[in-house]
Amino acid sequence: MCSGKSEARRVPTKKCQNNWTEYRNKCYYFHEELVTLKGAFEACKAKNATLVFIRNERENNFLESYSKPRDRHWIGMRELAHRYYYQFSDLRWMDGSEMNYTHWSRDEPELRYSCMGAGFVDGQWFIQECNDKMKAICQSGNENTDVKLMKIEEVFDVTQNITDKINSLEESILKLELDFEVFKHNSSELLKSFQKRVQEDAQKLATHQVSLNKKIIGTHSKIEEIHELRRTDSKHSNVWLLILTSLTVFIALVLIVIFFHSKIQFFSIFNNRSNTVRLTDSEDI
Repeated sequence: MCSGKSEARRVPTKKCQNNWTEYRNKCYYFHEELVTLKGAFEACKAKNATLVFIRNERENNFLESYSKPRDRHWIGMRELAHRYYYQFSDLRWMDGSEMNYTHWSRDEPELRYSCMGAGFVDGQWFIQECNDKMKAICQSGNENTDVKLMKIEEVFDVTQNITDKINSLEESILKLELDFEVFKHNSSELLKSFQKRVQEDAQKLATHQVSLNKKIIGTHSKIEEIHELRRTDSKHSNVWLLILTSLTVFIALVLIVIFFHSKIQFFSIFNNRSNTVRLTDSEDI
C-alpha cells in the first residue's frame, strides 16, 4: 500500500478549506456522522461537494491511509439500472461516468438490494443498502462540482422516485401476500370446520342407520311373530273347526237315530194296535 500522507496536506490552502485534506488537486472531507446514502449526498452537497469518485489505485490507497481502521464510509457509486437483478455493468459513479477502476472486497459486488450504494473500509469496496448508516467521504476539486451536483441530484430524485414506487409496490405485494395468507388460513379453518361437520354428520347418520336397522329388524321380528301367531291361530281354528264339524255331524247322526228310532217305535205301536183291532173284529164276527 502506498502512503499518501507525505503527499497530502491537512492545513487550509487556497484550494481546500479548513478540516479538508488536499491530495493531487482534489480536496477530501471525512464526514464523521452516520448517515444514509441520501444523507451522505446531502451532507456533501451542503459543503458544495460530492461523494468521492475513486479514479485509480493511488487515490484509493490515499483514502485508506487517511481513514480510521474499520471505519465504513459511503463513496459515490450508484446503480445505473434500478431493478432487483443487476449486472456489474449497471454500476456507475454518481456523475454517470464508468467505473474504470474498482477495488471490490472478496465476493463483491454482490448485487442484492433494490437500492444500493458502495461502502469503503480499509481500502476495500462493498455493496451497501441505501438506508444503512455509515460515515462518508466528500470530494471537491478540479471537476465541475456544480454540474456534477445537478446531475447527481437529478439521479437521486429519479432514484428516489423509483425507490418510492418500488417500495409502494413491495408494500402492495406484501399486503397481497398477507391477505392471501389470511385467506389461506381462513379457508383452511373453514375446510377443517366443514370436514369436522361432515364427520360429525356422518357419525350421526351412522348412528341413525344402526338405530333404524335395529328398528327394522325388530319390526321384522314382530311381523314374523304375528305371522307365527296367525299360523298357530289358523291351526287352532282348523282343529276347532274340525271338532265343531265332527260334533255337528255327531249331533246330526244322533238326531237322525233318535228320529228313526221314534218312527220305528211309532210304526210298531201302530202295527200292534192294528193287529189288536183286527183280532177284535175277528172275534166279533
